[in-house]
Amino acid sequence: MQKQTLAFLFALFTGYFSFGQRINWTAFRLTEENEFFNITHRGIDQYYTQGMRFEFTYQTAERKLLEKLVIPIPNSSINYYSLSLSQQIYSPHETESYFFAGDMPYSGALYFSESLESLSASKQFRLTTRLHAGMIGPAALVKNTQLLFHKIIKNDLAVGWDTQLRNDIYLNYSLKAERALTKPNSLLRVEGKAEANIGTVLISAVPGFNFELGTWYNPSKKFSWQVFFRPEVRWVLYNALLQGGIINQATADEFYAQYFIKKIKPLVYSHSSGFQIRYNRLELFYRQVNLTREFTGQRPHYFSTIMFTFPIQSKLSNLKF
Repeated sequence: MQKQTLAFLFALFTGYFSFGQRINWTAFRLTEENEFFNITHRGIDQYYTQGMRFEFTYQTAERKLLEKLVIPIPNSSINYYSLSLSQQIYSPHETESYFFAGDMPYSGALYFSESLESLSASKQFRLTTRLHAGMIGPAALVKNTQLLFHKIIKNDLAVGWDTQLRNDIYLNYSLKAERALTKPNSLLRVEGKAEANIGTVLISAVPGFNFELGTWYNPSKKFSWQVFFRPEVRWVLYNALLQGGIINQATADEFYAQYFIKKIKPLVYSHSSGFQIRYNRLELFYRQVNLTREFTGQRPHYFSTIMFTFPIQSKLSNLKF
């Protein structure tokens, strides 16, 4: 299963470019999310315990295949597409003993994404759309990843990975709209935002705000910085990483069904705070995310994100693998 998963993802990623599309690569991003990066709370390896993403951003004048599935703003100022590969790992609160019903199930996801960040400077409006496709369950290779990291830091592997959610389909689409509520180039910027997610893994709606203080990125300037606070409320109708997935729900027997969370909380509050620094198109981003309970019995949860962005200098070329 491991070899098949890796072969599928490699074929999906490289096969996409075999059509000779003209692409201008702009940046590479490496993102790591983990509880142990928290500043105000100590990570204890529970719930959303780790996430990693490898992402390439690009521009193209030829919208083909996946680019036609993401939505640009009509007459937008600029469009940045991206291709990424992400893995997310989830585990119960108690990982030193065998899994018990009512806790978050062992689960994980591995998925490929096509995204578009479309900007309109005149309207002070940003539209971000994402298409995700992949797998949850053992095919996501999350047990292998956690085992590797725990060997590196000399920590025991969580007990109970043989109870993780079985293989299921990851196919989701998200749309997020953000509009500035303050004047352009003001030191304090306030944005209103709304996000919707629909698919086999997550169905939710998210209103919120972005409060950002700092100088704003301009290609003609070498240095910019921001600090931010971003509160939001999530209305969650369905979460397969808690509730089992559409195939698992349909085929589960009574014993296996004990690993599903039967009732999730429909409203979850979260906020993130952090900073972003850019210098010569190099970028460092850090945030800490605080979440309220997603299901009865869960404790409040915290994790942090560190993202590095490295610029890529490339000319439009007929790229083929």
